[in-house]
Amino acid sequence: MSALNSWITQAAKSELIWEPVDTMSKEKRPQDWTLEMRLELVITSAGLMDNTIAEYCCEQDVFTHHVKRWKADFAAGNRQH
Repeated sequence: MSALNSWITQAAKSELIWEPVDTMSKEKRPQDWTLEMRLELVITSAGLMDNTIAEYCCEQDVFTHHVKRWKADFAAGNRQH
């Protein structure tokens, strides 16, 4: 019996217990980072070797292209992003 059939049978017998699961990530999206947080990440990653920047970014839940963009934005004086 498939899981769906099992759930239907349980629901019909009022035996199905539904527990909502929060599948949304609790991590910040790159666009949710404040300017101060972005600047801190840019400064910290600037001191890293190329082969460790990707690992550091992964730990921070951002991609290296985000950091490169933020660095370029700061260099250009762009405060919109």
